Amino acid sequence: MSHFSNSSTTKDIACIVIIGYVWPEPNSSAAGSRMMQLLHYFKQRSHRVIFASVAQLSEHREILADSDIEEHSISLNCSSFDHWIKQLQPDIVLFDRFMMEEQFGWRVEQQCPDCLRILDTEDLHSLREARHQQLKQALKRFQPFNSAAKENYLVGRVSFHSYFCLSSLFPRSMCS
Repeated sequence: MSHFSNSSTTKDIACIVIIGYVWPEPNSSAAGSRMMQLLHYFKQRSHRVIFASVAQLSEHREILADSDIEEHSISLNCSSFDHWIKQLQPDIVLFDRFMMEEQFGWRVEQQCPDCLRILDTEDLHSLREARHQQLKQALKRFQPFNSAAKENYLVGRVSFHSYFCLSSLFPRSMCS
């Protein structure tokens, strides 16, 4: 059972900017599908969601305007980004990869010091490896149990972790 309601109409967040390495392609990759889930989740909770990317527009990308999500092309090492983000003054900026946070995080911090900056770590390979090692250790502890017990334990761990991460970002009224 999910701890989050997808039917929430409370929009307490004025503006969220997501800075992505590539434009979301949900029909091409799991990462594209996951990004679309995040965009829709944020759209339900925000008046304005903007996806910005340094990548060229691709023919396989999702047309975000169809979901009332704005698109904005940005450039590396360009002061135009500083002017743009300062004018927006978003409440939240999410970086989809560490590389994007490295390039733009300091600029966001300078121009929008009160903005919450989030690094999406789902693609952080060192974190993947650490989680893989933890999973292997957890499975060793369950040798005497059957596979259903192992699966229930692991699903509970993932669900709790996801709930904890998201509930720390949004007030309880937005997550129920």
